[in-house]
Amino acid sequence: MKFSWKIFISTFLVVLLSFGVGGYFLVSTSFYSGLQRELANAQEENRMLQTLLAIQLGNTEEEGGADRPSMVQGGMDAVEGQMGGTLIRCRVSMPGDGILYENVRFLGIGGQDGKELAESLAEDEIGCRVGKFQDSYLIQCAAYLLFEEEPVLVETFRDVSQLFLERREQFSIFRSLVYVVGAVSGIGNFFIALWLTDPVTRLSRATRRFASGDLHARAQIPAGDEIGQLAADFNHMADRIEGDIHKLEEINLRQEDFIGSFAHEMKTPLTSIIGYADMLRSWQLEDKDRFQAANYIFSEGKRLEALSQKLLELILVGNEKLNLAAVEASDLLKEVEGMLRPLLKESGVSLKGKAEKGMVTADRDLLKTVLVNVIDNGRKAIDGPGSVTVVGKREEGGYAFYVRDTGKGIPPEELGRITEAFYMVDKSRSRAKGGAGLGLAICQEIVRLHRGTMEFRSTVGEGTTVRIFLGVREAGTREAERQEAGAREIERREAGGQKRAQRE
Repeated sequence: MKFSWKIFISTFLVVLLSFGVGGYFLVSTSFYSGLQRELANAQEENRMLQTLLAIQLGNTEEEGGADRPSMVQGGMDAVEGQMGGTLIRCRVSMPGDGILYENVRFLGIGGQDGKELAESLAEDEIGCRVGKFQDSYLIQCAAYLLFEEEPVLVETFRDVSQLFLERREQFSIFRSLVYVVGAVSGIGNFFIALWLTDPVTRLSRATRRFASGDLHARAQIPAGDEIGQLAADFNHMADRIEGDIHKLEEINLRQEDFIGSFAHEMKTPLTSIIGYADMLRSWQLEDKDRFQAANYIFSEGKRLEALSQKLLELILVGNEKLNLAAVEASDLLKEVEGMLRPLLKESGVSLKGKAEKGMVTADRDLLKTVLVNVIDNGRKAIDGPGSVTVVGKREEGGYAFYVRDTGKGIPPEELGRITEAFYMVDKSRSRAKGGAGLGLAICQEIVRLHRGTMEFRSTVGEGTTVRIFLGVREAGTREAERQEAGAREIERREAGGQKRAQRE
């Protein structure tokens, strides 16, 4: 059963039951209240009749000369004449003598006497009961009046048929009201149930759309209640899931690109090796041609060796346990310059380096790999004469290396992918200069392991600047801190010596 139907049925039954019980209680309370008033009036009538009869019997007793039944009949005739138009339906009887007076024969009371009502009562008490006599509802009251030590049964009857008729009419009206209220309540509750469950329906619809693959499906429920909060939580969850799925899709695409690029990088040298090897095997070549074919095989084999080494480095760097130590940045830069200056000079590219003294906490060999790769990438980006400039300086919170080249630059749409494995902005030029597209991917991983950042700024036609920032982190040994403090002391002494030399 739908939730809206549950709300509709439950609220409809609660409203109808509450209205029915409340109405029945109201009508019944009104009826019993009226009945109690009639009972009090009936008792008062009986008491008044006893008083009047007692007075008349007292007067008759003084006159004397009659028996008791005749005296009682004469007393009732006198009471009836005394009351004039006021009619009290009554019946008076004496044990052994039967009914002495009655004016209720037309009501069809018959033998419904009140002996059992009066016999169990104490003196001055009046017994009452409500009964139906033919088509009328009467209150019968009975009490004994002593006359010359003989009991006289005085019964009065009060018609309360109108009270019962009013109750029947009220219940009839109430039943009609129940039908009207039930219809109105049913229609109202139905639309209220639809209104209350509409947010749930929309949330369910959005959930089904999201589950079927529509990752943009969201629940548009602006309500501020619990259902609105549930919808907000669902939307937040959907945002997280959509983001995670996009990340997985990007990772999958990168893996596919990685596999495709790897297969391409392997295929090209293997094709050359197989072709030249088949030439050496099948043809009779001159020494010059044979040497050239062997040289191609050798160079492509070295390229495969370099490619496998780069892949191995990329895999191992992710599992690298860093051997952190204090490294003097300026000394490290000098080592890198010494390694790369001949290669850059051979390519017609000049290398300029300048670094402020400062200690960085890093793995010396891995940091050197980062600088070598970034500077070499700058060399590959330059066609013809150009320069690569490396600047190291202390910055707030750490130390930064800036590597600037005067190459072709990188288009803005390519900057976000240059650290992906095998990705090369200009593949033909990179392969011609010995590139495999793995260098920056390795550098990015190394910098990440050092909890640093690597940023790229590039302008097409002007060149590229790479910022490698290594933040302050625990060195792992007190020796690193001591060496850094010593380096600062040496720097301070050198600055003091320069000032003294200027004064002299």
